[in-house]
Amino acid sequence: MESKNVQLNDSIFISLPGKGTSGLLWQYRIENDGVIDLERIDYEDDVHKIDSTIPVGTSIPEVFKITGQKKGSTKIFFEQRRPWEHGSPPYDTREFEINVD
Repeated sequence: MESKNVQLNDSIFISLPGKGTSGLLWQYRIENDGVIDLERIDYEDDVHKIDSTIPVGTSIPEVFKITGQKKGSTKIFFEQRRPWEHGSPPYDTREFEINVD
């Protein structure tokens, strides 16, 4: 499990490898509600403006913005899966412990 620190009312970003072209998306569950706010950042329309060498149709990383809402700690459990394949095991998993100071 990877640990990250964020200041109260400040934000950090987590980037996870994308496989969107195969239908895999990162889904998440937060252990303690209210400690952080988590938002998926959609930059797909801008990715080729950022790096024109990325071929069209290539999977891009999925980026999540985490904002500290109150002091404490929580865990985020990410699972990469196809949303329509209910009950199947995830393709990949990641866990983060987030400490808000």
